[in-house]
Amino acid sequence: MNEFEQLRVSSSSATANAGGGDSAGGVVPESDGGPPVVGFVEQLEPIAIKGWALSRDGRCVTLALRIGGLDHPLEAVWIERSDVAGHHGTQFLISGYRCALDRHMAGNVRDALLAGRSVEVCANGVVLPHLGKIPAASALLQAEPLLINLLSSELRAVVESWGHFRVSGWAVLRNAATAGYKLVCNGTELDCTALSHERLDVAQALGITVLETGFEIELPGCLWESVPEGEDARIEIRFGEFALNAEPLVLDRARAVRWVGDICRMHHGEERQYRLLVALEHVHFGGLGPYLDDDTRLCIREFAEKMHLGDFIVDDDLFTGAAAGFTVSDDAQLRMWRALLALNAKLDGSLRPIFPSVQAVIADHALE
Repeated sequence: MNEFEQLRVSSSSATANAGGGDSAGGVVPESDGGPPVVGFVEQLEPIAIKGWALSRDGRCVTLALRIGGLDHPLEAVWIERSDVAGHHGTQFLISGYRCALDRHMAGNVRDALLAGRSVEVCANGVVLPHLGKIPAASALLQAEPLLINLLSSELRAVVESWGHFRVSGWAVLRNAATAGYKLVCNGTELDCTALSHERLDVAQALGITVLETGFEIELPGCLWESVPEGEDARIEIRFGEFALNAEPLVLDRARAVRWVGDICRMHHGEERQYRLLVALEHVHFGGLGPYLDDDTRLCIREFAEKMHLGDFIVDDDLFTGAAAGFTVSDDAQLRMWRALLALNAKLDGSLRPIFPSVQAVIADHALE
């Protein structure tokens, strides 16, 4: 079974013993003095948790995230782990887990790590040890608060924060109609990725039944193409026909460089990889290379080469002052890079089926 064939199941219904749990299947009994549950957390970050766990007596394994002493149930995708089966028996083949955290839980994890509170993963009440490092507070991204409020006869909205090329908040029309989000940068309308999510707090405060009012809008690096040389990016966010910010958000290159550096210092994981794709786009289109410190410059170069996007920074002039006129000569590579960004945005750490998203991205970006 490969990753594309994984079955989404609740952690409470996933069996740690694929062979049925009888002694003939080779289950190690508790009477040998070992712990009832064994396993590890191999990766823990605000958007995802990975590792493996098994119950030595063949019982179902239920996972929970313990934050500051309080347990929160986790839903997991269970996958094959031949390495675990090799050590503990073939009946424990399906013992690997991956938990994608929703935005609310990811925020709780991030807040706990920033505050220095404990974050643990439990299997059937047993705390699993960590193999890797828990992200340090200095390696977590912190958005800058905005709290731009908009109240009219047609629309209620708050632009809550921005940072590291994302803008977050919520918006709801009076008649609960749906609308799309748009970005306007220095007078030019841009395509953008806007991810919606449920905001139970907003629904309760406004007394409405609509839950999916939250948004996260990604600021694409190509916005710099709309910015005259020597000027800042002046960004307007629109929800349908309504502007959510009366005054534009001003993104200067100094702030963008700081955001790129913060992303490079993130804890290694899925979120960092996606954020680096966006950062790379801003470095290229914004001509930020000459302003990066040595560590950030090295991070961006190594990441581009790892992702086979070296053409974005293949010319050393990118880091010596001639970035503004640099263009990508390989159009196919640029399409592939944009498709990778689009696929990451569609998945967004969720447990939704992967193949339909891959098909949609291939069709949208003419990769067939």
